Parts: sequence; C-alpha cells; structure tokens
Amino acid sequence: MAVPNAQRAFLDMTRALRNTIKLRFRTWVVQTPANQAVGQRAVTAGTWIGIPPADGVLATGGEGVVHVWCKVDPATNLIIDRVVVKLVVSGWARFDLARTWHGGVGQEPMECHQSNLVWANMAPADRKYILSCLGWGDVDRQTRRYKLYYEYCDHGNLNKLMKIQKPKRKKVGKSKKGRKQFPEPFLWYMFESLAKACVAMEAAYTQGLMHGDLHPGNRKCLAGAIGMY
Repeated sequence: MAVPNAQRAFLDMTRALRNTIKLRFRTWVVQTPANQAVGQRAVTAGTWIGIPPADGVLATGGEGVVHVWCKVDPATNLIIDRVVVKLVVSGWARFDLARTWHGGVGQEPMECHQSNLVWANMAPADRKYILSCLGWGDVDRQTRRYKLYYEYCDHGNLNKLMKIQKPKRKKVGKSKKGRKQFPEPFLWYMFESLAKACVAMEAAYTQGLMHGDLHPGNRKCLAGAIGMY
C-alpha cells in the first residue's frame, strides 16, 4: 500500500467523503474568525451568503476546500464585503507537525503567519502584492481541520488571464478572432510585482523559503495588483 502524501490529505479521501465535506462547508454559516490577524482588517459579523454554484465550491486542492461568501446589507440587499474561507483538511500526519504551526501545534497556522510576515516586510505601497491572511479559527484536533480567512480576488488568477491571450478556435462559417494581447506596460508591472513579493519573502526568512506549488493558477489577481497566496 502506498504511503499517503501528507500534503494530499483531502484528495486522498474517497470521492463520497470529499463531496460530503464540500456540501457541509458550502452550507456552513459563516462565523467571524476566532483569531483576527494582527494588522489586518477585521472580518465582522453580519449576513453572509455563499456564492453560487449552490451544489459546489469555489475550488478544491490537496489539503482542502475554498469558497467565497458575500456579506449583504439587509436593508438594501447590496454586497458590502467578500471573504474567502479555506477549510484545511490537513490529516493526522501534517496536523501534528510542529512546522505546520507557529507557537505550537493547534496555535496559529504557519500559512497565516508566513503570509502576514512577508506582508509586514514590504513597503506599505507594495503590500497589495501579497495576499495577507485575515485570520483563522475552528481549529479541531479531533478532525485535524481548521479554517483560514482571505481577501477575495475578483479577477481570478494569472492562469485565467494567460488563457485570454490564446487564439480562439476557428468555427465553421466564422472568422477566427484575434488574440487579446496584454499591453507591454502591464507585463512589466506584473513582473515587477512578482519580484517585489520574492524579495520580501527572502527578507522575511533567514533560512530560506520554497513555494512548493508555484504556478500561474496560484497567482491571484486583485484590482490593480497581482497577489500571491
């Protein structure tokens, strides 16, 4: 029998169990994080509604599920805030690792601590290039799960933007559409923002830091910025 990958605890589950976790998370009543991150904006209580699709979630990964909720003004039904919540299903092996946490097992998730440490090491004008963690909560030692709170990146990810540049397929009886090119200034801006994020990561750690899942799909796009989860 193959040894389970500690970073794939969620994907190593049966499909039925994964679907059950996704459904329960999708219908979860949003609570403010038990631990608001220092220096970040607060996630406040109110009427939070999960976005469609009603039978799914925003995304899944090796360690869990991600979905976005919108805070609605009950008087106007207008959206006044958005937050992404990541349900981390770490599994027994990874949950009990000291390096998964800052301050001891079950304390602040290292993922939250690391992102905010890098954020704090950047100049205030450049902090938009790092996706900071807003807080964490629901640390459950029995199920080896916890939740992380992030800003919602409304422009998708870099992989989505790259696909826009690909030529369209030619349809019968229709001319082929041209590519939607990125302006060159935007490309230089994007590379500069990524470089600034890398410099901040290097400055924040004396022993080095490696991102084991570095690809365009993990580069999130905020309005006017390229953020990094």
